[in-house]
Amino acid sequence: MQTSTLITRSIGVLAAIAAAAFTTGSASADGYQRRGVAPVAAGCANFGGFYVGGNIGWASVTAHQNDLDGFTTGGVPTSFTVTNDAFTGGVQGGYNIQKGCTLFGLEADWNWADLNANTRLFPGDPTADVTIRTRIDGFGTIRTRTGVVVDQLLLFVTGGVAWAETKDTVAVFPDRFRDTDTRWGWVAGFGTEYQLWSNISLTSDLLYLSFVDHNNNINWGECIECGARFRTRTDDQIWVARMGVNIRFGGDRDVVAAPLK
Repeated sequence: MQTSTLITRSIGVLAAIAAAAFTTGSASADGYQRRGVAPVAAGCANFGGFYVGGNIGWASVTAHQNDLDGFTTGGVPTSFTVTNDAFTGGVQGGYNIQKGCTLFGLEADWNWADLNANTRLFPGDPTADVTIRTRIDGFGTIRTRTGVVVDQLLLFVTGGVAWAETKDTVAVFPDRFRDTDTRWGWVAGFGTEYQLWSNISLTSDLLYLSFVDHNNNINWGECIECGARFRTRTDDQIWVARMGVNIRFGGDRDVVAAPLK
């Protein structure tokens, strides 16, 4: 799946959730209240307090793998770009402060993933087995969330710090060189959260994670001056589209009944 397709489907999912939420809100405004839905307080639902939850979704990694010494092109540095996408699942937790229908919060999450971006440098030569691989087993973020609540629906933007557990591998048959590292970067995105009951809500978000470049230095033997050195640099980005459930603790407010029309 290409990144553009992932983004398009993610925006479609968020739009569908928002449309369903606004439809429910309109029905309540006309005097109809769905059974089990949290009452509207001061004109909007309450998302304040601590919460924990889980999520599932789809992640797509784009790895820019750079051959800094021109090992594969006769001394001319070159780069390769490869993508991979996979299912992801994880947990999240945070705390919201809500004033009226405006919200500010802090959220942390961790997601498992199985992303493998592989580049075979000489695909047309069966005798030359040289492969560069970037593997991401998991990633996490710590983000602020800022948004507004419309009836039962929270619309928010988010951003903060991201990290990923990566394994960079260079395989030159029969040798294999591997480097495991925790990469740091930044994250930004947007999302929605819809309150089903007073302490349970459905959440969805679309996130973009970008990580700092990482260099790998590979040497063969003692003669570095003889050309027995191979340096690579990896630059990774991840798109994530997720849906999940949050369970909130505390933050209840008195119910203010909506005026009758």
